[in-house]
Amino acid sequence: VYTKVSIAALVPIVVMSMILFGSFIWHRGSVTRFKSTLINVSVIIYLLLSPNIVKILFYLFSCIKLEDSYYMIRNTDIQCFSSEHTRWALLLGFPLLLIYLVMIPVYLIVNLKRHFNYLHAETYKTKFGILLVGVRKKYYYWEFSIFYKKILIVFISTVLQSLDPAQQILSTAICLLIHLTFAKSLQPYQMTQNNQVSEYAEIVLSFTLHFSIVFTV
Repeated sequence: VYTKVSIAALVPIVVMSMILFGSFIWHRGSVTRFKSTLINVSVIIYLLLSPNIVKILFYLFSCIKLEDSYYMIRNTDIQCFSSEHTRWALLLGFPLLLIYLVMIPVYLIVNLKRHFNYLHAETYKTKFGILLVGVRKKYYYWEFSIFYKKILIVFISTVLQSLDPAQQILSTAICLLIHLTFAKSLQPYQMTQNNQVSEYAEIVLSFTLHFSIVFTV
């Protein structure tokens, strides 16, 4: 588990170094285009990798009680809250979770809000366009609602792994239904078809989870 956490910490650094080098070679004649490409690709990588990285980090806090002590679910040879486990959690787990779940999203949301009047300007879209694809301007933050929905589901499947499977499924279904309620109320996408597809997808997934409870009890 500790090896996976270390790799999770290194992967973004390695990926970003490769992107930085590739962008520099590709756009070495234009600093502006280099910066725009770097920011755009960095945001894409963040959205793609962060749920899996956060999932690995959550494993540090996924414990189960065996007899009189708590042990990590992924490796019951490691006792939770031991000096070694606490050191990894405090020095690597918490700081990385703070960066991925708070600092980066807050920075991006504040940046989008600050440039609200220029969200559809070509120069801005080349940097942060991935966050705004198909979304109505006033719901510039919608991509992050989807992001946190994924993180909450990951949290339920990892940190709350000791719960009864039916409880996990029900918690995940409730999470989806809450998000669906907001999506149906706000209609965040510009095209009606996109709103409908998003709603139908969450409805189908929610019903699938509810019916799956039958096979876990």
